[in-house]
Amino acid sequence: MTMKEHKKAKKVRAPQDDNEARFRQLIELSSDWYWEQDENYRFTFLSSEVRQKVGLSPESHIGKTRWELPGIVISEKERAAHQASLDACEPFHEFTYTRVNEDGTTRTLSVSGRPILDAQGKFRGYRGVGRDVTERVQAEYALRESEARFRELTELSSDWYWEQDENFRFTHMSGGMLAKAGFRPQDSIGRTRREQPGIVMSEEEWAAHQAILDAHQPFYDLTYKRVSEDGTARTLSIGGRPIFDAQGNFRGYRGIGKDITERIAAEERIEYLAYHDGLTALPNRSLFNQLL
Repeated sequence: MTMKEHKKAKKVRAPQDDNEARFRQLIELSSDWYWEQDENYRFTFLSSEVRQKVGLSPESHIGKTRWELPGIVISEKERAAHQASLDACEPFHEFTYTRVNEDGTTRTLSVSGRPILDAQGKFRGYRGVGRDVTERVQAEYALRESEARFRELTELSSDWYWEQDENFRFTHMSGGMLAKAGFRPQDSIGRTRREQPGIVMSEEEWAAHQAILDAHQPFYDLTYKRVSEDGTARTLSIGGRPIFDAQGNFRGYRGIGKDITERIAAEERIEYLAYHDGLTALPNRSLFNQLL
């Protein structure tokens, strides 16, 4: 072979090299690192990315099972369930656990794996990928905390919470006082407020409220009566604000509702007693002077 031919041959990349390069790129895109274990679940390979992504030494894993690694934090129940899956030679997806590093930092790791079978179908170990999901788990926890605070504040400030789509149809309704107000969430989903049974409002009141909705304006203390199936009348007050997406498109309404029946009754009673005797129910001097 001439020198020119030799140089040309060196420039030609072997097919397996291309396959390995594509494999590495796919691993980097889909995960943080790649790993392999033998039939006894001892690590035989761990890609170098694990050092960069999580600060772990690949060499320290070789010859050890996952449970023999220091700093693994997992309950016995979770560990037993995962071990049973391994012993059954089953694939597993996003097995998540906590690891405390030597510097005291805590990371949440997620691993997925599939069994390796030889040509005769005999189990030879596992291969899989791993991810550092610390930021994702922290974000999910923060979201749950935020949602819990939102629910608590909603319960303190109102009797129920509701949402509507861009056609003013209810998509969500929740709260402990719905039954008292004569509501069953399933009866409201997919309907507008006007389509709810038992609503008592004049055409003028409906028209005024619809104008606010069509203008996508917030509204407060819309008060109306609702008659339940058993004939019980309740006085309700609702407020809502429009929902817009990132592009400014109107997406519906969200708001709260209150049953103010007792409050209205108390206010009416106070007003009645201001002009009538509490024992005889006869008009008092205040009413006489007003009428005079």
